[in-house]
Amino acid sequence: MSSSRLLKLSFAALIALVLSALLAIPALAANEIAYDCKTLDICLLDPANPTAVTNLTDNGETSIDEKPVWSPDGKKVAFISNFGVGGSTRNLFVMEPEAPEQGFNLAVQVTHFTSGVPIEEPVWSPDGTRLAFVLGNSESNDRIEVANADGTTLTPLVVTEHGVHPSWAPDSGKITFSYLEQVYTTVADGSSFPTPVTGATGNEPVWSPDGSRIAFGEHATFSTVNLGIISPSGGTPVTLTSGAQFIFASWSPSGSQVVYEVSGGGEDHHWRVVNADGSGDHALPEIMDLNPNGPAPSWSPSGAQIVFQGFYFGGAPTTNAVYLQNTDGSGPVTALTSDQGYATYPSWRPSPSAGPPQFTPAGGATSPLPVTQPKPTTVWFTKRIFVTKGPDYTVIIGAYGCGGPSCGVSTVGKMKGAAPAGLSLPLRQPTPFKAKGKSKPHSVIVGKGKTTIPGGQSGPVKMTLTKAGAKLLEKQGSLKISVLVTITIPGQKKIVEHRQVIVVLKQPKKKHGGG
Repeated sequence: MSSSRLLKLSFAALIALVLSALLAIPALAANEIAYDCKTLDICLLDPANPTAVTNLTDNGETSIDEKPVWSPDGKKVAFISNFGVGGSTRNLFVMEPEAPEQGFNLAVQVTHFTSGVPIEEPVWSPDGTRLAFVLGNSESNDRIEVANADGTTLTPLVVTEHGVHPSWAPDSGKITFSYLEQVYTTVADGSSFPTPVTGATGNEPVWSPDGSRIAFGEHATFSTVNLGIISPSGGTPVTLTSGAQFIFASWSPSGSQVVYEVSGGGEDHHWRVVNADGSGDHALPEIMDLNPNGPAPSWSPSGAQIVFQGFYFGGAPTTNAVYLQNTDGSGPVTALTSDQGYATYPSWRPSPSAGPPQFTPAGGATSPLPVTQPKPTTVWFTKRIFVTKGPDYTVIIGAYGCGGPSCGVSTVGKMKGAAPAGLSLPLRQPTPFKAKGKSKPHSVIVGKGKTTIPGGQSGPVKMTLTKAGAKLLEKQGSLKISVLVTITIPGQKKIVEHRQVIVVLKQPKKKHGGG
């Protein structure tokens, strides 16, 4: 509907395109991995059952959604997307995959860039209140900025004008980063100049979970680096010689081990795991022609496994996939994804059950940034709506603001080819039901709703499934519904809209082991 009309969809400019196919959507798992999937979306899989994949953003070609990172409490996923702006412009968004009901579809927009300058390397503060990221397109102008994760920062804070590879201290007060082969630390509110870490000549710094050490790529020669571990206050690093091109270091959740990549010097690309004191260095199994090409691996909550992005170049088609392996060096390397050519940036969902960690305070600014945008921008990322089994199934079709004296909104949801109550249809290959004497499949009304919105106010527009719709949902697990929305304003012409949604029955969670 045009902007001149009094009644508007609150998210109209940001609604995703209609989904083209009906997919089976499995229940989310406690032990879960987020990653970039082939459809340019963020997908989730359970490593215990990797074929059960949930498409979280479900936008197809509407936007490019990438680089997911779980929040420290395992409840939210931050990611980068060009949703709503398109082209090369990217912004940060946060979704809560297990939020009640319609929260599955909603995302908070954290940044609001329009310039097209790339965003990279999003990282959560350990307290879950902020996100740091790199903004820029070359080493000379890359800078590190910080924004509140709840979307209340209108303009992100620049904590350093030059730097990449940000990593937070566990008390969320400081950030370490690198610039021109030197590791620095700086306070997270940008109130003072960065301080170089004496003895840390290199890049890719990662702060340990206990706050006592920083792992980094120690500069060895012009083209090679070693793994170095050093105190945040500087000194002489513990050096593990690897002669690698990249390090991609990552601490285990307990902080007792570091995984890092070895490449070059007569060795193929593979991962090694070492204890934080430099002992117990051992190689993990490798697959010939498989390049673990970054980013850094993501550890399972128990520390027993890692997942990583691997590029296989041993035959056509060359592919990026998500792989899993045990950190003690036992067992094979296992591919978790089968996407033809695209599965990258895996992030393992952390478990907060271990309780608050003991760490060395780094000092600095530990509070969220001042609120400069009291009402965060919330966008409807998908048309998928999850409902919990119950006597009535009510779904929210949209949010409307009424500019007239009052607005009446009615909804009617139909499904073509739907069978009448008592006759089930296959979920993936529905068989059109033809009414007797008719050549075309008839439509079944599967939902209805009516609501009145007072003038000058806004409110949700709901639709309740009919008995036939409820039976179909319980049998199929998912319904693709065409919704006719009719808006009536006294003294004005009726406004009619056509919407399409997918309603998914939320299944009870099953407990999974592993990780």
